[in-house]
Amino acid sequence: MNAPLEELRFRGRQTHERVLKLVDELTDEQLRWRPSAKAHSIGWTLWHIARADDNVLFDLSGASLWRSGAYAARWKHPERGSGTGWEDEEAASLPLPAKDELLTFAREVFAAVDRARVGLDEARFADEIAESRFLSERTTKGGVVGAELTHDNRRLGELEYIKGLLGLRGTVTR
Repeated sequence: MNAPLEELRFRGRQTHERVLKLVDELTDEQLRWRPSAKAHSIGWTLWHIARADDNVLFDLSGASLWRSGAYAARWKHPERGSGTGWEDEEAASLPLPAKDELLTFAREVFAAVDRARVGLDEARFADEIAESRFLSERTTKGGVVGAELTHDNRRLGELEYIKGLLGLRGTVTR
């Protein structure tokens, strides 16, 4: 049985692995497919998870791969924003990069967040964040980790469902 912090680290890493496993064999066309005008594509949702997790990375470590890698300029995206609160049309109009580029970004962000989580001991878990980039409110590093796990798992379920609508096996848990 894992200690509580180790369990959180494991679950976060596991979620990232599952997200990447789900999208690994999809084509660019499958990543861009939307089940309806009001639903997101798998590619957009993967981008959203990685962008949101880049904000988690900033909250935990002060680093941002989105900014240091100049992804906004490279992909012609807004510098700020991760898709939260966007209208359906705005989300649908976001140009997605090719699968390899998107997966590289997601892998790098997920690995960096997983490393940042490992660096949190109980004392640092309670460190306050005056204005979380991920949550847009005052919280603690532990609060960010808990919210990230909730967010990423909700989005994993969304990815699984959309993949099932493509006629493919959606679940990655068994």
